[in-house]
Amino acid sequence: MSANHVRNSFTFSVAAAFEHTVPLFGAHAERVWARDDWNPQFLYPVPAKDVPGAVFTLDREGRQSIWINTAFDLQAGHVAYVSVVTGEVITSIDILVRPVDTGHSHVEVVYERTALSPGAVHHVHQLGKHDALAGPEWEESIAKALPGWLKARQLANRRQP
Repeated sequence: MSANHVRNSFTFSVAAAFEHTVPLFGAHAERVWARDDWNPQFLYPVPAKDVPGAVFTLDREGRQSIWINTAFDLQAGHVAYVSVVTGEVITSIDILVRPVDTGHSHVEVVYERTALSPGAVHHVHQLGKHDALAGPEWEESIAKALPGWLKARQLANRRQP
């Protein structure tokens, strides 16, 4: 690994079936459980919808990043993104969801970050340290949001013919 690149991963469990868990990692659906500063502004598609190739921006801590969804395969349990903060960092996030049983799923998240300038190396390493410890935060946030998410999905399924 070079000084300007970090790779970190974490795993956690979700007390929901595979088919209910995977969509939670779409950028639009993530609003249900993510921190308050997760407010993607979709450029494609409009209105916002989780699809392969979705493009959005995100403003956090005074930095604007541009994101593209590079994989959104609900059947395979694979969701991935690439984001860029111009002149600072490029990030790839790879999420794999696997069924454990009918009511539980296992999630693995891999972050890779590369500094795009020498001045961003320290920031990339700080982000990497946070990434490595993010599993419990994601697990807790999803667990809190899960009852409302499942209820909304049940209602949506009832409306479909």
